[in-house]
Amino acid sequence: MRRISKSYRTFLFKKRMINIIHLLLNDADTRCYFCEKHFLKSDFPLQGKDTVEIHHISYDPEVLVLAHRTCHKKHHREERKKKIDIIL
Repeated sequence: MRRISKSYRTFLFKKRMINIIHLLLNDADTRCYFCEKHFLKSDFPLQGKDTVEIHHISYDPEVLVLAHRTCHKKHHREERKKKIDIIL
């Protein structure tokens, strides 16, 4: 019987988890909080960073939503800009 390397087992595990996450998100009709687009399988690549983040609404740790990383960053950039405009 051939042994599977630890890195390949990890790869297979991650692939399986990505498939499960994608299935659950689609089944629950989960969308990005900001752009309201569905999450795609490509948002969870096998290598590198995924493109999904958790956002705290109103900085409340109890109220969490999912968002695309780019949408999340754009939201915080706009929030910072609003604060700067208020100060000036």
